Amino acid sequence: MTEAADLRNRTVAVLQAPLGPGPQLVRRLADDGARVIAMGQGEHALRTLARHEPDLIETLVIEPEDRQRLRLLRKAWRDEPLHAVVNLLPLDPEVGIDGQITALTALMRSMGRGLAAGSGALISVMAEPADPLALHARALCAAVEEAGAGLAAALSRHGVRVHNLRAPEDRADRVLPMALLLCGKAGRTVASGTIHIADGSFAAQQNDESPPAEMTAASA
Repeated sequence: MTEAADLRNRTVAVLQAPLGPGPQLVRRLADDGARVIAMGQGEHALRTLARHEPDLIETLVIEPEDRQRLRLLRKAWRDEPLHAVVNLLPLDPEVGIDGQITALTALMRSMGRGLAAGSGALISVMAEPADPLALHARALCAAVEEAGAGLAAALSRHGVRVHNLRAPEDRADRVLPMALLLCGKAGRTVASGTIHIADGSFAAQQNDESPPAEMTAASA
């Protein structure tokens, strides 16, 4: 789906990089030429990721709700262009709805200017629970989606897109092709909204509540 030239010279931050499909995503981004900032807990796990492509993968050990360090990051980052932020925090079962929204707010305060400078995208990855009675997990997905819609409305005038990727809870790796596309230059043509990922296909629901568009993995 992606070509090396599509991601070369692009800067992508991955929050909670050791989680779920994070390690594979970081490696694929670097293989395609992107500069990657792998963020999260677990210094050893992050260092292991960086060894894959040390010239392209930087690491930042940070707690998702560490506001002080995120404020320092905001001062350090300023208006340096950032082309995508991939938020894997919704895959962490230890972080509830309040923690998710607090962390997302702090993350955007730290990196929002960079995304605006790079006409970038915020991409949040969520696990779709198979159990219809998994009400807490479903509420968490709904809360992250609602927050994303609010951010999209506020940031669209700055050229920032906000995407939510929802995949089956046991196959979060299925988000990889779409996540890579959204991080690349071709992703600029995809409107903000939620994308439901099933067996090799994507059903996209834009934030303007337009009818969902069906795309196969090949056509995406």
